[in-house]
Amino acid sequence: MGLFDLIFGKPKINSESTKSSGPSVLAVAELKKAIIERKEDKVRNIYPRCKALSNNAIALLPKIKDGVNKVKSRNIDKSTRGYEIAIQMKQKFSDRVPTIIDSIKPINEVNIKNIIMFHNSLNNAIVSVTKITSDNRYLFFFFNEEMKIFSKSMKELCNINDEIKQQIESKKDIFEEENKIHSFLSKYDSFQKEMKEILELDKKLKHEIEEDMKIKDYATDEMKKREQKYNELIKKIEGTEVTIEQLKKELTNYLALLERPIKKFKRTILNKQELRVIDELLSNPIETYVKAANKENELRKVIASLRESITKKTNEDDKKIIEKTVQAIDKLTQDSSINSAVQISELQKLLSLYNSEVQKIVDLNRESEKILHEFERKNKEIQKNAKLKEEIENKTNKTVEEIENLSEEFIESKVKLKS
Repeated sequence: MGLFDLIFGKPKINSESTKSSGPSVLAVAELKKAIIERKEDKVRNIYPRCKALSNNAIALLPKIKDGVNKVKSRNIDKSTRGYEIAIQMKQKFSDRVPTIIDSIKPINEVNIKNIIMFHNSLNNAIVSVTKITSDNRYLFFFFNEEMKIFSKSMKELCNINDEIKQQIESKKDIFEEENKIHSFLSKYDSFQKEMKEILELDKKLKHEIEEDMKIKDYATDEMKKREQKYNELIKKIEGTEVTIEQLKKELTNYLALLERPIKKFKRTILNKQELRVIDELLSNPIETYVKAANKENELRKVIASLRESITKKTNEDDKKIIEKTVQAIDKLTQDSSINSAVQISELQKLLSLYNSEVQKIVDLNRESEKILHEFERKNKEIQKNAKLKEEIENKTNKTVEEIENLSEEFIESKVKLKS
């Protein structure tokens, strides 16, 4: 007995009695087998005729091959017009057709699958043989009598093939019903596979999140600790910048008074080193002064030379300007201004250190943010998977409902798909 017989009793089921009984709970594989067995039961009435037709087809094959052999053994006079073409076509026909005919095998076990396979084999052979005779269209001209014998048997074979096709197509509705169920079963398998993949991914992500939790907590704590230090450094930077600007302000005023006189003075200088220093002072006065204020260098020499040069001028119109310039030079050479410059230099170094520490914090926070972002990404993916699981579950439930309804109609008994 088959699975169908074991589950539902006799092959022919009383639909009223079976529908009133409880549903049979079947796994997918069991349901597929039950559907196949029920299909066999529904199409069984065509088996005797299809078997008889297949036997008739097999019985015709020797006759067809005999017709081929007659063509093969027929001699053509060399003086016949188109002799070479005739020989060539005869060779192709007699070599290829028997191989094709031999590909048609008898049905051993009669079932719908084997009947369809036999029909396909028969149909393919007929198409192939037809193509050979079509490609060698002058066969009937050279081998008319022999080809008539061959064609008669082939025509009988075609008729048998057409009748088998009709027998199969008479059960078209059953095949369509079966295909519809299998289509939904395929969807069901696809949903099950998709759900399995999501569950495996969820398991992996949850494990990773558990492993990453300590790292995430540590990264969060470190960011909080660094936040206080970061704010302290920003306040120090802002305070230092204000102090530097205050110190620069007075020095900038003195240096501004030197700009015009030093441009004129530059015209009298021939020393390249002194010219370079003057250019630096003119382009960036405060930074040049701060850099060199507490050192014996060319800048001091230039300023001293400038003072000496302008004090020699006697022009009454320039007297006030000269006095202001000399006062500015004197101020710039006093210890108070030099100390301010030194202080600016030290504060700039400190400012650079503060900025370096701030950058380190920014870099560390960036790495921590990456950790937190990855942690958040995994959490969002789990949430996304939760929605996706719900969608797949709803689709699966609808598909199962379709499968159960269609299967119930097909096998004429209540069915419940095993989850």
